[in-house]
Amino acid sequence: MVRRAGLEAIRATHARHRGGAPLFAHNSSVAIRGAELILGDQTDLEVAVYSTTGAVRRVIRVLDRDLQLTDRDAAGAIDLTVARESPDRQIATRARLVAMDTPATRPAYGSILVDRLGNIWVGGYTRYPAVRREWTVFSDDGRLLGDVEMPDRFAVLEVADTWVLGVWRDEWDVEHVRLYGLEKLK
Repeated sequence: MVRRAGLEAIRATHARHRGGAPLFAHNSSVAIRGAELILGDQTDLEVAVYSTTGAVRRVIRVLDRDLQLTDRDAAGAIDLTVARESPDRQIATRARLVAMDTPATRPAYGSILVDRLGNIWVGGYTRYPAVRREWTVFSDDGRLLGDVEMPDRFAVLEVADTWVLGVWRDEWDVEHVRLYGLEKLK
């Protein structure tokens, strides 16, 4: 049941974006923790934890996040996306993105992962790894533990009790494996 729910969420996301994902599209994010499925739709900072039977075990949410999307945000995202294209594709890419509908809000988060202790990490939305990303961390029982800011150009792969493992990209987009220590505030 958990596997089927996760696959259905992923299929629905891909079906919506076959012509290219619009900027700030809200998608499904999924993580597995033991026999539980953690699933969210990025509309609000809210994820649900499901049992193997598909029953909701708990809903985890934070209500005070400003997700308003401004014209400046949209224009900046278009400029960043166009700049990453080859010169011969920039005009067509800009035209395609400008023609797309822009939602009123940005996604509340991007990805979800579970650390080795069972804590749930909800990564702030970013379209590119060059943008600094903040992660909101919840205990295994859903209590808010805090926010963790990662370095620019760093993509988290795994988290343990005292470290974060990931890939950092240099100015030439060359990937380097990095291991950073985690300091927990008392």
